[in-house]
Amino acid sequence: MKKKMWKCVAAALMVVVLAFGLTACGSKKEETKAAETKAEETKAEATNGVLRVGMSGDYPPFEFYAETENGRELVGIDVELAKYIADKLGMELELTDMSFDGLIGSLDEGKFDLVISGMTIKADRKCLFSDPYYTADQALLVKAGNEDKYASLDDLKGQKIGGQMGAFQQELAEQYAGDTAQIVNNVQDMVMMVAEGKLDGMFCESGVALSAVSKNSGLAIANLEIPTEKNELGVCIQEGNEEMLNKINPIVAEVVEKNLIGEWEAEFLDVEEAAAE
Repeated sequence: MKKKMWKCVAAALMVVVLAFGLTACGSKKEETKAAETKAEETKAEATNGVLRVGMSGDYPPFEFYAETENGRELVGIDVELAKYIADKLGMELELTDMSFDGLIGSLDEGKFDLVISGMTIKADRKCLFSDPYYTADQALLVKAGNEDKYASLDDLKGQKIGGQMGAFQQELAEQYAGDTAQIVNNVQDMVMMVAEGKLDGMFCESGVALSAVSKNSGLAIANLEIPTEKNELGVCIQEGNEEMLNKINPIVAEVVEKNLIGEWEAEFLDVEEAAAE
């Protein structure tokens, strides 16, 4: 009798275990299905005919606001590159301007298909990078008259030297100025801080420095060599989206071969910026 009872108990326990296993299995399948659905939805958003591109509109000549025949709008090298890519893909372009340090996170969340924002190709950034479309030299922007103030990079130690938050130039400022480095979110705010003497200088790409000097006679580029590794800029693509990467690289190669970046740079170095709202 006892033996029969134990068999019944064991059978009941087996039913419970199997039921739990099926529930857990079903739960995992539902989670996997939900993840796949979300991925498909993100992919669908990226292929609905609209190319969503994020950039930070404070970085002339790459992206900045200017008065055009259509009113105040984003213009610049990166804007033209985004237009070119969208045209080649047969898609409508949608630009979003936001803070530079939030671009990669928004790309990772699927808010953009691409980020084109003077972004240095770095292995520790959470994205895929296209082949480079621009190789940038670095410059130190200072007040006019201070071009020869710093004989070497060692002289920047203890000075108020700016660098954009989240950018390669933040690393330069912290490396050479040390604890007195000033990390600022907006590049144009930094330019004004240099002009007003609130900063002793700021690191930026040479094209950005040339743009600032061309628009403000109170600024100059320091006679200082800044040795850095090759600083290449690329188009940022969401991690895992190899399909988009394979579409972008041939377009970037075409842009480089035709020297369109050089043409756009020459054009936008002479464009006056619109006053910020």
